[in-house]
Amino acid sequence: MEHKCPSCKRLAKRKLAGQAMSHAFAASSGTAKANSGVSQHDYPTADNIVGRSAEMRWNEQHKRNEAKAKIRGEGVALARHDSTENGSVVSEYQSLNQNKFDARKKLEGKFKDEAEKRGMSNELG
Repeated sequence: MEHKCPSCKRLAKRKLAGQAMSHAFAASSGTAKANSGVSQHDYPTADNIVGRSAEMRWNEQHKRNEAKAKIRGEGVALARHDSTENGSVVSEYQSLNQNKFDARKKLEGKFKDEAEKRGMSNELG
């Protein structure tokens, strides 16, 4: 695009010499840094606390599931047996294959049926 030269008034192409082109948005005071890519700036404090708490609980759940998978091995389920040693409850797990799992479910069904007959079904959950 041509413009008049300020000194000689002839038409010439405009050149930008010695100037770098850049553009930046300045944050105005009092605004939140939303969508910054840094979660502590993207969410209010309460959401941040809830998010960290949920993340910690999920991490614990994943660790438990990894431990159960190691104990379970090729089995389909785990059976827990609790005992008391020196005043503390100790839980031991045993891997159940499909036959043991089916037998346990059958026995559980018998207990529930008996509880219903005796009017105790609400107590078992």
